[in-house]
Amino acid sequence: MERLQVRNVWSSCLAEISWALSVGHQCLLELSAAPNQLLQQQHSVLVMEHLRMSASGRKAIVAISMLALLLVVAFLLFRVRADFKAIDAMAECSESDAGRTASPGKAYVATVFVRNCGATTGYVTHVNLRGAGDAFVPDSHGVIRSGEVISMDGNTRVALNWTDDADLEVVVLSRDRRSPINNSGLWNSVHVRVKE
Repeated sequence: MERLQVRNVWSSCLAEISWALSVGHQCLLELSAAPNQLLQQQHSVLVMEHLRMSASGRKAIVAISMLALLLVVAFLLFRVRADFKAIDAMAECSESDAGRTASPGKAYVATVFVRNCGATTGYVTHVNLRGAGDAFVPDSHGVIRSGEVISMDGNTRVALNWTDDADLEVVVLSRDRRSPINNSGLWNSVHVRVKE
């Protein structure tokens, strides 16, 4: 679907650029034809002087037309860039920290995140584990995948209970969707259990 949107944006922009170029070309043809018609109609010195003035005027008009054309192209490029930023923004996700707890020996940290990737996708609640001295780093789309041990669709309330440094219990308190819970069961030496 994103490729279709990009293709539509490009098609629209190319059509607008093509239209602007054809209008500029038509103006240049009309400007270059006008002095030739005057030369064929009259051969007086006055007309020749007028043509010299027209030539300088024509140069000014051509310069102004080219400037206007450049402004139109610059505007279209700016618009295309803005459209691509909007498309990129649609692919961006945010991760909200919904709570964290350290293991009893402070060796690990379990964090509950709620992922939001925009209006066209639902929330995803997931639990990630990391070493106490480590940090979670989102990928280029804003998603945190490192250490993900449990994930479920929807904005789910969970509680994290460590029994020791090697055993984490994730208690599902409430769910807004009934979908499967993806549980890896083990991260490094930590066993992860889900209780509903």
